Order: sequence, then C-alpha cells, then structure tokens
Amino acid sequence: MVNEVAPRPHNSGHHTIEAVPYMSQFQAQLHAVIDLPVPEKLIPRSKSAIMLNILGGATPTSHHDLTKLARGTFDEDMEVYLHLYGKDSKPGRKIGHITLISNLSINKLEEKAQPFIQLVDEIRQKRIDSPAESLQPQEKPPVDFSSMLQTHGSSFSDKPVVKSAAPSTQSTVQTYSVDVSDKPLVLVTMGSDSDLPVLKAGLDILREFGVPFALNITSAHRTPKYMMRVANEAAGKGIKVIIAAAGGAAHLPGMMSSETPLPVIGVPVKATHMDGMDSLLSIVQMPVCPGPLARIP
Repeated sequence: MVNEVAPRPHNSGHHTIEAVPYMSQFQAQLHAVIDLPVPEKLIPRSKSAIMLNILGGATPTSHHDLTKLARGTFDEDMEVYLHLYGKDSKPGRKIGHITLISNLSINKLEEKAQPFIQLVDEIRQKRIDSPAESLQPQEKPPVDFSSMLQTHGSSFSDKPVVKSAAPSTQSTVQTYSVDVSDKPLVLVTMGSDSDLPVLKAGLDILREFGVPFALNITSAHRTPKYMMRVANEAAGKGIKVIIAAAGGAAHLPGMMSSETPLPVIGVPVKATHMDGMDSLLSIVQMPVCPGPLARIP
C-alpha cells in the first residue's frame, strides 16, 4: 500500500498514474467501487517516484520557470510528467503537480530532481517573503451598469455617498439604483457591484419574461441605514418580491427580510474561500431568513 501522511490519499494517487499506470490508485478505487477485478499484486513500473506540488507564488507567473523546466527536461534515467489543472494562479493555491519516475534508487532520483526541488523551494520562499498586500487579489474594474443592463430607456442615478458603518476605516461606499421600469415588481439588490455578474443570468430571465424590475446596490455592513430604508419602502412602491445576493457573511438577505413583509430570495455568492458554502450557510441560518428561498409572509 502506498500513501502519504495526509488527510486524504489524493497526492499519493497522483504519482501512481505514472508509477503504476495499469492500476493507479484512482483506477483501483474505481474498480473497488463498481466491483471490477483488481490484481492481487501491484508491481510498479519504476523503482522510485517523486511528486512535487505546483503552488501559486507571489505573482501569477511565479511557476512558469518550473513548468518550462518540466517541459524541457529529457533524461535517459528519469521521466518527467507535468500536470496542470487549468486553475488561475493564486498565492499558495495548488495549480498542478510534477511526477518524476525512474528505475534508479530513490536517492539517485532525488539527486536528479534537485533542479525541480530548488525551484519549488524558491517559489515558496518568495511567496513567504512577499508583503501581504502584494498577495491580495487585484481589485476588479468597476462594472458599467448601463452596458450590463442593456435596457433601452433605463435611468441611472447615484445616491449620495454614505459613510461606512465602521468609523475606524473612514472609508466611503456609493449606493446605486436602476429603475428598469416605472412600476418594477421585483427588486434585485446586492452588497457590491462585483456581485452583478452572478445575477446577470437572472436579470436576463426577468427581461425575457417581461417582468419589470429595479436594481439596487447597498450593503448590510457598510450602509445598513440605507439598506433598511430600501427594504421598508419596497412594498409601498409596488415591489412584490426581493432578490438579495451576498457573499461571505451574507447578511443582506436576512437583514432585508427583517425590514419588509415581502418574500426575500437569498442568492449565495462565491467568495474567495469555501466555494460559496459559507455564503449559503450564512443565509440559511439567519433567524429571519430561514432558507435560500427566504421567508414567505
């Protein structure tokens, strides 16, 4: 049995793709699940194997020298296999791996692998030494609401700049609203314009079925008073349902629901970590918003 000291056998499975190609760990698991035969004894096609993770470095191109080395290395005593996962490079994110196999002893293979090991260590060290600010995701350019909505006759207005709810930051945030119709039936709201691409497909469906809607941007954390006013006034303006999108702590749907008798549909937005699961759980656990398809009065 081949494994590594890790919470899962995932990485050790990678190296068996080349080291035991006729029955890798992944293939063996598949055979076991669907009750296909497996050999009584697995004999590696190589005496030794090394797997190196490719992790994102301090810059999006930090790993390029490593992948270039993998593509250009041809050795009579060592085979090099490069696997890239098609993921964007982010600091510390696993974006691929390199498997080295040989009929030499593991010590000899490790000697031959030194150029790879050295580059992996350099990428890691540069990431560690980089200022924290340089490792943060780059800010996206502002969204052009008029072009995103692509609705003839839409009006766009800026609300007054509202001070952030956190006085220590002294930051400001703008709130926006777009009335696509004189008498919208649906209010679509979100905490940031970066959430707009997530909602675009839904806006297209509303447009396709001819449902008049209004688009609003506010924040449960940065502009709570404005958010409460929007929620309080929605029913009086003829709104029949509110769609609220939020990521991370995702308080917007629940807080909107606490301020209106209208049904509120919460839309989880994928944030940096947890693949949006944190947003989903935050929404469904809000006391006044018990589910993604929020409360119906």
